[in-house]
Amino acid sequence: MSTQILTEPEKYFAEKKEEYIVQVKREIARGKRLAIYGAGVIGKKLYRFLQRENIPVEFFCVTDPTANPPEKSGLPVKGIHAVDATGIVILVGVKKASNPVVVKTLRDHGCEDWIEMPGWLPCYLDERFLRPLIQVTPKTGCSVNCRHCPQELFVNRYFSKARTAMMSFSDYKTCLDKTPENTIIEFAGFGEPFLNPEAAEMMRYTASTGREVNLFTTLVGMTEEIWEKIKDIPFTMVVVHLPDTKLYAHIPLTEEYWKFLRMMANAKKVNGKPFIDLVNSQSLILPEAMEIVQDKNIQISDTQLIDRAGSLQSDELQHGGVFRGALFCPTAARLDHNIMLADGSLVLCCMDFGMKHVMGNLLEESYEDIMNGKALQTLRKQMASETSDILCRHCVRAKPLAEIE
Repeated sequence: MSTQILTEPEKYFAEKKEEYIVQVKREIARGKRLAIYGAGVIGKKLYRFLQRENIPVEFFCVTDPTANPPEKSGLPVKGIHAVDATGIVILVGVKKASNPVVVKTLRDHGCEDWIEMPGWLPCYLDERFLRPLIQVTPKTGCSVNCRHCPQELFVNRYFSKARTAMMSFSDYKTCLDKTPENTIIEFAGFGEPFLNPEAAEMMRYTASTGREVNLFTTLVGMTEEIWEKIKDIPFTMVVVHLPDTKLYAHIPLTEEYWKFLRMMANAKKVNGKPFIDLVNSQSLILPEAMEIVQDKNIQISDTQLIDRAGSLQSDELQHGGVFRGALFCPTAARLDHNIMLADGSLVLCCMDFGMKHVMGNLLEESYEDIMNGKALQTLRKQMASETSDILCRHCVRAKPLAEIE
């Protein structure tokens, strides 16, 4: 099973999806009606998935209805205590780790028919999971130098041999044109993208190819000219990292900075939605910044800061890992959510600031050769082993392979 899931993800998930659908449809054939327990992100994704399969769901149920609106995604939201479970099968729509608590809650309220959420399903419900993704770091060395970013580790490792600090637009175009058309491109990774003066042109070109493009920025390096170039790009996601009360992010709070933040906070994408989708920071958001973004239909994140797979040591950070046994990445089925550096190198992921796992170089190789190359094949085998000296063993996102069932 471990070899199959790591090397043939489409086949594995197609089989598991069919098993789940058959199980659910069997309940409908018995005359049962369906409800989803959980109205959060996973529950709503489960509902959309069932909609695509033409499987009817009657309502969401939750433990605390006062913490939810009366309706989500067009379905009523009911408190579990008010549900008449007669003829109802509950589809659990929360992560498997929460299932024992959910099962107790359901039983306590007289619900006896339910289908637990398999460990693989939350991964499958994330449409990015089976798609390739590249985060572009077009300049090496970031002046923002956030406290909880292993910038020194990255810069020292990158320049341990002669490499260019700045990617040219020409080189970027060469690299991008080698990637599959369904690749998600994110300007993010190991530094502020706008520190490369050609980053806006790279974004515009990416969008012109029809690829999905996302932006993660502190606005450091933003200019009027850059804003004019990017304001009509159909970004799927724009995330702005804001200054924080502890000044962990070294963002110069100039008049220009505040002007561009206000401009972006008030702007709309071409589809009419807010230009900025989400904001976050490395501690509490600076009040002056919060005042600008609040009440703009912009999501404000309280993202848990992590240790970047052991690269940082601090009690403020989340630590984790799977130190024995086969492990699994719930973020990318094929380990193809990589970082592209200024010299065209592809490193494993956004945890690999120390460049421990360099997959190849898009200026020198084809994308297919890199994905089928020795470095990635070796890493997949090491993930399926009992123990191995790989970065993934220290990553908070890693999961024991057994949990995928």
